[in-house]
Amino acid sequence: YLTIDLDVLDPSIMPGTGTPEPGGVTFIELQKSLYNLRGLNIIAADIVELAPGLDNTGISTAVACKIMRETLLIMG
Repeated sequence: YLTIDLDVLDPSIMPGTGTPEPGGVTFIELQKSLYNLRGLNIIAADIVELAPGLDNTGISTAVACKIMRETLLIMG
């Protein structure tokens, strides 16, 4: 089981989270970390800490969707 906590991302990438983490990781760093999990027997995953109400631009939702897609690709 894999849990991805979105507040690990820098607020410039993920402003819509309950606990923004200045100096957090970039999207590319998270993506590379996910790709390092390929080949593991991950049978389920969730993504937590998306707070779209805190981001009126919608970028946080778009980033979360992209992370979901990347997660599904490594599980396939």
